[in-house]
Amino acid sequence: MSLSLVSAITHWHVGLMLFQSVFSTARKTSVRTKRWKEWGILGMFSAVTIYLMRLNQDELNTLGELFLQVRWYLEMFVLVLLFYCYRKEKRRTA
Repeated sequence: MSLSLVSAITHWHVGLMLFQSVFSTARKTSVRTKRWKEWGILGMFSAVTIYLMRLNQDELNTLGELFLQVRWYLEMFVLVLLFYCYRKEKRRTA
């Protein structure tokens, strides 16, 4: 049980740090603004968790299938984008 708790805390922390890096700005922000941003992200995580807890098995399966389909297209997009950036950098240095 403690291993599950440690895993959950670690995953929530990593998710929080990822979202903070997405919403970060180049200029310095105050501690109060940073704290509000953290609480907003954690509130969003909590709302999504509570919503997902209310779904039944069929809805979870449908949501999982949708996630996998969207993920596949996004991974193909990232792969093409990476290849494009590689080619552009190779041309620039050559």
